[in-house]
Formats: sequence, structure tokens, C-alpha cells
Amino acid sequence: MIPTYLGRSPRNIIHHHNGYKAEEWAAWITMYSLPLLKGRMPKKHYEGWAYFVKAVCLCQKSTLTDEELNNIQLLFRLFYNYYEM
Repeated sequence: MIPTYLGRSPRNIIHHHNGYKAEEWAAWITMYSLPLLKGRMPKKHYEGWAYFVKAVCLCQKSTLTDEELNNIQLLFRLFYNYYEM
């Protein structure tokens, strides 16, 4: 059960991913994916996915410092390099 201040429960990603809106994907990536995927995928893949999640979380801020922009670039590069190997 999700507290009402967090909004409504997410639609089941297995059944509705084709119709997910950008807001739903953002919520899935930033709030649900890491807790729900932990222990359900190899640790190595989980760690690679975590780079992407952290970068997306930072990207959602309304203002970014130069340090945050550099961190976002680094996280996306780590994610890219992880999956290119």
C-alpha cells in the first residue's frame, strides 16, 4: 500500500509498460526500480542499473550546479561503459 501523499499506486509495469507515460517511467526508474530489482538480478547488473537511476534522479532537479552536471555525465558514462562491455 502506498501512502496517499505519494499519489496513486503505479500501474503494473508487466501489463502496462507499452502505455507508460514519461511521468510513470520516471517514477518507475527513480522510486521503484532499485528496491524492486534488488536481489532479483545479478549484483553486477544491478550496480550498472544504479548508475542510470542516480543520473536520472539528478536530471530531474530544476536547477543544476556545474558539479552536478559533471556527476550526471560521469554516471551516464559509467552506465554506458558498463553495458558496452
